[in-house]
Amino acid sequence: MKPRNLAVGIVAFFILASRLGAFDNQRQGFVLGGGIGGGYFSGNPPGGDAVFAANLKIGSGLSNRTEVYYTYNASFYQDEGTLSASGIHGIGVTQYTKPEGYGLFFLGGVGLAFETEFEGGGSDYGFGGFIGLGHDIGKHWSIQADLSYMSVNSSNWAFRVTLNFTAF
Repeated sequence: MKPRNLAVGIVAFFILASRLGAFDNQRQGFVLGGGIGGGYFSGNPPGGDAVFAANLKIGSGLSNRTEVYYTYNASFYQDEGTLSASGIHGIGVTQYTKPEGYGLFFLGGVGLAFETEFEGGGSDYGFGGFIGLGHDIGKHWSIQADLSYMSVNSSNWAFRVTLNFTAF
């Protein structure tokens, strides 16, 4: 899919969801978010390198302090000139210290770890998990740091810091 088509689709989704009342500025109910940033991945030759980090979450706020969601956390890097990614598809939980407004939050989850080589290399899968913390810097904006463990062909870990937007 072309990046332009993906961007148009994401904007259309947010507009449609907001028109249907999915986003009511309460953490309780439908939650959709994502973030981008950077980090460090231990599996890159020669033993680790800086990476581009991205995440996505879609789920539900059980209350204004607790969210449960599907999550996709990935670290993108160049491996011998080929774009590759490593991360986790899984179930995540976020616990906020305040029901709304600025405050600290904690997150964690488990799921299917993956390593993908985008240029014909295929994908391998295993087990993974992550823990992290963050801080709300605005109504829908936050900064988050997480540590992921992935056991696919070998044991690797990633440390990532992302700027996130969450619609609720």
